[in-house]
Amino acid sequence: MGLQRPASGTPAPAGLPADHRAAIGADERLLPVPEAAQRRLSDEFSGAFAAAASPRRGQRHTMIHKPSSNRVGRRGAVRLRGGSGSMQRSITILAVGIVALALTAVGFATFWYERPTRLTVAIAKADAEDYALIGTAAKLLKFGKNAVRLRVATVDGPAAASAAVDAGKADLAVIRTDVALPDDAQTVVILHRDAALLVAPAGGTVHDVADLAGHTVGIVHRGAGNEAMLATALAQYDVRPEDVTIVGLAPEEVAGALKAKTVDAVLAVDVLSSPRLRDIVKAAAAAGDGAPTLVPIAEADAIAQRSPGYEKLEVVRGAFGGTPPRPAEEYDTLSITHRLVANENVSQDLISDLTRFFLTEKMQIAASVPIARRIEAPSTDKGLALPAHAGSAAYIDDDEQTFFDRYSDMIYIGAMLLGVLASGATAVLGRIQSRRTASLETSVGRLLEMLALVRAAPSDGALDALQGEVDGMMAEALQAASSAGGDDRRLTVFGLALDQVRAAVRDRRAQIAAMGPVAGPRLASAAE
Repeated sequence: MGLQRPASGTPAPAGLPADHRAAIGADERLLPVPEAAQRRLSDEFSGAFAAAASPRRGQRHTMIHKPSSNRVGRRGAVRLRGGSGSMQRSITILAVGIVALALTAVGFATFWYERPTRLTVAIAKADAEDYALIGTAAKLLKFGKNAVRLRVATVDGPAAASAAVDAGKADLAVIRTDVALPDDAQTVVILHRDAALLVAPAGGTVHDVADLAGHTVGIVHRGAGNEAMLATALAQYDVRPEDVTIVGLAPEEVAGALKAKTVDAVLAVDVLSSPRLRDIVKAAAAAGDGAPTLVPIAEADAIAQRSPGYEKLEVVRGAFGGTPPRPAEEYDTLSITHRLVANENVSQDLISDLTRFFLTEKMQIAASVPIARRIEAPSTDKGLALPAHAGSAAYIDDDEQTFFDRYSDMIYIGAMLLGVLASGATAVLGRIQSRRTASLETSVGRLLEMLALVRAAPSDGALDALQGEVDGMMAEALQAASSAGGDDRRLTVFGLALDQVRAAVRDRRAQIAAMGPVAGPRLASAAE
């Protein structure tokens, strides 16, 4: 089919470069596509784009090509359709990253929660039994699967231990309640309860505390605590301390001192069932003419009310053995407790674990240190001078909180934050994708405009320029599809428009080649 000569003054299509428009005006043999045909073609592609952008449910897209298949365009369309998989991979990678971050956070929290925590215990140097008890407990904690480890630090005395835990230099301390009560610590467990034994040989003149005036009292393990206890008892009975002579005795010196009558009575403070107290009672019996006199402190209750470090203890009949039983009747005396206390800032969970350990494993500790059998739970009553630590009270009252009970709010908030982060990431990706889609729609519109420009191109050079622009658009679309993915429907429409433009370029090249020398001089002069 031949080309018709256009009417003189036919205007060049809008949007064509100036040199191309000049070439069209110079060549009267080239006929542009009529405007009605351009509009019809544009409407057809717009309808195809709209139909592809909103397909019916369940309908799959197929690419439409001219019978003369454009292999390059088809391959380009296939490549573009692969962009959706890239988008899905990006979303999958993001989701996997968020899940991995969440799992890492949970793992770190679990490790932090389950890791062993080392606590420092302050103990008086002279307190050999308590030192041995805590040392054995530390070894058992180390070799067992426990959340707590203990490090023993020796100090000068019970008062120094109490001061250390108050000052935060130690997390725990072993204290004697009649020496110094800490201000910022509470009881974990009672290690043992010690009774005051005041005994005199039979046949003497000492029968109660008031009789000690003008006599000599030997104190076993004389120290600030035991001497203060005797002074407290004397004060209750209006006996001045200077009216009583005090000497210190070692346990092995008691029998000799009583026989030699260098002391009139002996005071010892120890666990009531201790063999050492029995030996002292036997020594007093041997030094006299009959059953020894076990001196009661009948007003122990009154003393305990004034001095919270003391408690009343009832000594039962036959507590020290013998025949006839010693004592023959029950009587009251003073007692004090040795306690493991913890600073109030130490974790409640750690103290709960430590309390459980001492109360459930005390017999295992007692295998090495027999006094551990006397370990007992503290009272959880409120208003005590030295109350139970919150962690100990939670274990004793069966009110412990699990990890999720304690941190459920944090876990819930963390899950919400992760959800917000995931939603935000999805929104950002969606916004990026919408921008890619808008850019793709603009490219499709430009391709529809280029169909008219291609069919009106005056030379191979003009076609090369248009072909270069098409190649650039395809490269941008491929890059966008490979980096962030794309909508299959819009990519299909883009590929369809790309095929049509390339087919139009090929047909126009064939038309220009068919014109041969006829158009050559005019095109050359127009180019000049």
